[in-house]
Amino acid sequence: MNLIIDQTWVKEWMQGVPPPHEVQQMRAWIGSMPKEIQEVLEKFPPRCLVKSRTLSAKVPFIFSVGYIDTYHTDGTVTVLQSPGGEAAIVKLEDLSFVAPWKGLSKEQVKSFLRRAQPSP
Repeated sequence: MNLIIDQTWVKEWMQGVPPPHEVQQMRAWIGSMPKEIQEVLEKFPPRCLVKSRTLSAKVPFIFSVGYIDTYHTDGTVTVLQSPGGEAAIVKLEDLSFVAPWKGLSKEQVKSFLRRAQPSP
């Protein structure tokens, strides 16, 4: 394990907005997810920054952030320490939301989900 945790990527990860084609892809992807994943996405939007609530977490390391890369239907997510960095599967209850990826907020995800629901 590297004792120096590179967090230089975080500022760029949060700044700006995704290009329109990525927003469209994200909207379609969010709407296609199973209900149990959609509920998680409302609390932990795609690619959001997270920190660990426990001292024993492998990723993200203590006093640092990582980001959610993959959602699983068993109440876990794959978290990466940094783009291309170390990964670990983590229980959702062991994570705290820190910040959205490029402004993709919880509210935006909820809006995408409302639009994806079929009309009665």
